[in-house]
Amino acid sequence: MKMNFDLSMRQTQKLVMTQQLQMAIKLLQMPSLELNEYIQEQLEDNPVLESLPDEKPIDEPKIDWKEYIKTIENYDYYENYHENDESLSPINFIPSVTTLREHLMFQLHLAVRNNEDVQIGEYIIDNIDGSGYLRADASDIAKHFNIKNEKIEGLIKIIQGFDPVGVGARSITECLILQLREMNMLDYLLEKVINNYLEDIGNNRYNFIAKELSITLKEAQKIGDIIKSLEPKPGRGFESFGHIRYIIPDVVVEKMDGKYMISVNDRMIPALTINSYYKSILLMEDNESKAQDFIKKKMDAAAWLIKSLEQRKNTIYNVVSSIVSFQKDFLDNGLNYLKPLTLKDVAEDIKMHESTVSRAISGKYVQTPRGLYGLKFFFTRGIDVGEDNISSETIKKVIKQIIEKENERRPLSDQKITDILNNQRINIKRRTVAKYREEMNIPPAGKRKRF
Repeated sequence: MKMNFDLSMRQTQKLVMTQQLQMAIKLLQMPSLELNEYIQEQLEDNPVLESLPDEKPIDEPKIDWKEYIKTIENYDYYENYHENDESLSPINFIPSVTTLREHLMFQLHLAVRNNEDVQIGEYIIDNIDGSGYLRADASDIAKHFNIKNEKIEGLIKIIQGFDPVGVGARSITECLILQLREMNMLDYLLEKVINNYLEDIGNNRYNFIAKELSITLKEAQKIGDIIKSLEPKPGRGFESFGHIRYIIPDVVVEKMDGKYMISVNDRMIPALTINSYYKSILLMEDNESKAQDFIKKKMDAAAWLIKSLEQRKNTIYNVVSSIVSFQKDFLDNGLNYLKPLTLKDVAEDIKMHESTVSRAISGKYVQTPRGLYGLKFFFTRGIDVGEDNISSETIKKVIKQIIEKENERRPLSDQKITDILNNQRINIKRRTVAKYREEMNIPPAGKRKRF
């Protein structure tokens, strides 16, 4: 076999992902808060880049002199009105949030007088988590203070008598028993079920419980109803205050004169420009100086960032405009009119790639007349209904309505729900019904049954 070496030229096309292109893709995917943090970093790193001051012209209020004269005529009456009224202070309108720890500490100082006991009680409360459970052993606390376990157990019982009921428990069973004891509802049977059959209650295995305890199905279900009415996390009400998260919409859609107006919410993103001082340095310095090379690089980076931000804004606007045009019936009439929509539909409409549309909607929210939604909410798969398609969200709503109207003693199985939907010309499979039911946190028929 003869082998030869030769040189040849071949022309090919390749898409090279430059660093700037990669960063532009990341900018498109960033939500407003993350983008603002990135811009602040760039402002600190790039001296050429600066933010424009957010100054708006102040409109001088026009005085209605006729109304002003009428006010002066009655000045003696209004002169001292609200003069000493502290309730009108804006500080009084700030909500006061009490934490679980503060709530328990307040009760401790009312219930316990001995300084040593107060110190130990405070230590116990500091070991109660946000759900209201004590996460420290009595023996460890006793060893920490070098005292007997009996005294620690006594203080724990005092704290367990505080509000909310069930706080300071060391397990779910102790928490439920404390609540029933406080309501004077605890009896031998309830305590036995909580200690031995709690998992069976959760799975609605009332037949097994009734057989084990030699009681009727109705009695077993009544016990289950009582236990399910209790609060498994007594500190939940206090815990929620510290975990409130606010969503700032990236886009706002408003209806004006029968048309939907779209505006990209860029109030959190500072307006950027290039510093005029560094522009003048480029004209003054020698063309080959190091200072000028440095300024040129920074100026190119600043110009690229400003251009990328504008491109990001236009892309998001185009994507949302397309979504609004597809989902206009939903915005006008509600959830039942939400249409099936895919990334491909929007991409073809605005002549962009599907991946670009996917990045544009990632982690972003839109404020509409119907409420606040993530942009991904509008992209749902369709189900055939005769010649039309309806969205999966509409199907979920129909399934929920069917389950709400069912006979509790004979709940509908997923197959029966499927048959009902098929009779309504909604072509759907049983596994799809089961999937949608689970997504709505609705238990299967066996766990919905009432005796």
